[in-house]
Amino acid sequence: GPFEVNAASSKIANLVAKAKSDFSIHLGDVYYAGTNEQEQNNMRDWPQGMRGSFTLNSNHEMYNGAFGYFAELARNFPLQNGCSYFALENDDWLVIGLDTAYFSPCASMYMDGVLDAGQLAWLAQLPKDKRLLVLSHHEAYSALGDGKTALYQQVEQALGREPDYWY
Repeated sequence: GPFEVNAASSKIANLVAKAKSDFSIHLGDVYYAGTNEQEQNNMRDWPQGMRGSFTLNSNHEMYNGAFGYFAELARNFPLQNGCSYFALENDDWLVIGLDTAYFSPCASMYMDGVLDAGQLAWLAQLPKDKRLLVLSHHEAYSALGDGKTALYQQVEQALGREPDYWY
């Protein structure tokens, strides 16, 4: 939500700023319909990492076709070059941020994470010799925790292995 003085979001933003991390990553849901106005107002004071920030698409951003999301992406997340997914890599880790909302079915209110053929091909060409952390707006396991989602199965198949972590 908005970064009001005593809001939890403001307290977290202050902690992120104090940490002086290289990057900050927003996992989606700026609220409620992802309009240009909501994206601009609610992301205005997003705490940037020392080297930049990344953002992921979500079901709420899709309610108006992600127009507000992509406008904000271009304005405040230049490291993504207009792309709604990304990868960060160092000697030991590959951190993958996925857009699990754009191709999610409208009929389910974009609640079921899905990847398209282009993003799956991109995943398949990423290095596999590092520890893998996948970030997405949608979950990897069912709500009851009793099984992997179809999204997890898509990612695992494209990578040729299970991620080490998924958040």
